[in-house]
Amino acid sequence: MRVLVTGARGFLGRHILHSLSRRSEFEVVADRRLEDRPAIDLLDRAAVQHLVTEMCPSHVVHACGSHPKRAMEDLFLVHSVTTQNLLDAFAQAGQIVRWINIGTAASYGAQDPEIEPHLEESHPDQVLSEYAGSKVAQEQAVAAAAECGVVRPTFLRVFNAIGPGQSGPFLVPAILEQLRGSCRSVLRLGNLDCVRDFVDVRDVAEAVVACLRFPRTNGEKLNVCSGVGTRVDEIAYMLMAAVTRKRDLRLDAVPLPPPAIRYQRGSYRRIEELCGWRPRYTLAETVRDIWQEAVGS
Repeated sequence: MRVLVTGARGFLGRHILHSLSRRSEFEVVADRRLEDRPAIDLLDRAAVQHLVTEMCPSHVVHACGSHPKRAMEDLFLVHSVTTQNLLDAFAQAGQIVRWINIGTAASYGAQDPEIEPHLEESHPDQVLSEYAGSKVAQEQAVAAAAECGVVRPTFLRVFNAIGPGQSGPFLVPAILEQLRGSCRSVLRLGNLDCVRDFVDVRDVAEAVVACLRFPRTNGEKLNVCSGVGTRVDEIAYMLMAAVTRKRDLRLDAVPLPPPAIRYQRGSYRRIEELCGWRPRYTLAETVRDIWQEAVGS
């Protein structure tokens, strides 16, 4: 399998590249040529066409993406325009490729734990943010290309991926930034009672591998999650406990508007049935590895 990985320099992309590169059945290419050259601009239609023609991939892992706090225009460019450029390039080249689309559980919207304690793929989409809207639009573009016979897709809905190497405006990097402050005695976070399904990024990468190995997932929407719901304050306390030199730290709530999604906990039953994947890392192991990398960097 000759696999093109987009977003190869991102948090998910780096781990996906690592997992694929360890397997002999995959020949991995990326939206970059060599480490000493700039990445391919997926917004440049001519460059994308050249990439597809030159690399001739049989499989695509579309992990190119952005974080939820970007402006709507940027989200549209990163999630929709880059996707359409790739799809058009494959259509022009006359190639039919297996396409693993990295989506988000945010596209499901709100979840009522009393009615649906574990969120299934049958849950209808409910766009509650510009980020979710841009990702749903991305999936719709891929689905339309599939109808035209350009791609054979699998749509992964990734829940809250965390792990070593994460940066940017996300919960765990925000906690780590505060913990690194030697003079801090208080850790301040908002919406402490929100529940999220945190899944190790290395498990997400292995889910991609599993889907590439099982082509019968054509057209499927599959959750990639831990199946465990964890409050924001719980993961904060776990990271605080890893900092043995700061046992006097306390956690204070920062007043913030309530989020649109207060509870999210997934089910990985479907991907386990189809591909044999299930999460391997516990949250405690993930937190341990995150902190070990943080103090070593």
